Amino acid sequence: MPSVIRVVPSPPSRVPWTAPEPHAGKLNPQFRAMLERAAAMNVMQYKHGEFLEIAVNDAVEAVFAQGFDYIVCPTVTTVSVPNATDRNTMGPASVNGVPTERTIRWTMTYPFNFTGHLVVSVPAGFAGKMPVGMQIVGRRFADVDVLNAALAVENHQPLHSHYPREF
Repeated sequence: MPSVIRVVPSPPSRVPWTAPEPHAGKLNPQFRAMLERAAAMNVMQYKHGEFLEIAVNDAVEAVFAQGFDYIVCPTVTTVSVPNATDRNTMGPASVNGVPTERTIRWTMTYPFNFTGHLVVSVPAGFAGKMPVGMQIVGRRFADVDVLNAALAVENHQPLHSHYPREF
């Protein structure tokens, strides 16, 4: 999926964004690389990205059209990814032996960034003393339902008092 940051959501105004030069050095290398890839995209690549967004949205809507109230899934495709000390956490180079792009595509949160569905991440437990997150995706405009589902999960399994003290 192409990596483009859109400044304005209206089609005539969509332009790739790049940081003004004095601020570019404050961006982490991976984000700068995404901006450079976006700036190098041609119109066909950009439109292809829009079609992919529509396909993802249609797939999510198809799940809800079958009568499901929520999509529940992990927040990432793997466990035990410790936070980097420089606030630039990178994902694994592969998941189950399959190479993956390390900046964002190993997460399961990014597809919902452009579908317009509310997503809430809640603690789901621990794996090897590392926290595991679960996300609850709801129908469009059903924000209260999604928040109530997240509250029910947290009330059923209150993990805030069971956090491992040592890693």
